[in-house]
Amino acid sequence: VYMRQPDGFVDENNPKQVLRLKKAIYGLKQSGRAWNTTLDRAIRNIGFKPCESEPCLYSMHQDSKFNLIAVYVDDILIACSDIEDVNAIKELISRRFKLVDNGPVKHFLGMEIDRNGGTGKISVGHKQYITNLLRQYEMENCRPASTPLDPGFQISCKNDCERVDQNWYQSIV
Repeated sequence: VYMRQPDGFVDENNPKQVLRLKKAIYGLKQSGRAWNTTLDRAIRNIGFKPCESEPCLYSMHQDSKFNLIAVYVDDILIACSDIEDVNAIKELISRRFKLVDNGPVKHFLGMEIDRNGGTGKISVGHKQYITNLLRQYEMENCRPASTPLDPGFQISCKNDCERVDQNWYQSIV
């Protein structure tokens, strides 16, 4: 990263020269790019390859093991088929960067992540986001309805309530 000499620190002999920084300074336009390049290089060096359709998702396959790293700026999510691999990857990354391990993920990028360790089931949802939207638009007490509409659901028509004709319902969807 290159920058102009800051006011008050201009070299009188070379006032037109710029400074070449050894590290990116937080807050500069180039700092995000410099960080991403550094992190990308480190993740590739430990054996991960970026996904073609999503370059912030890295994968590594070893025999029957499957490892993923998801990156969003400076947040990293590691998912592995084996806990030993998670620990090994964290160790490799911590050799290069200061690492803060927040334990098993509960929230990531506004998503709520629920894990069932016994079955290996992972659920991702936006319950809090939806609740906040309903509150914002004063709809938290609205009447819920299943979506798509259950064919036996009673609706109010011009005359009386009647059962929804499934063929009619599917033709308007």
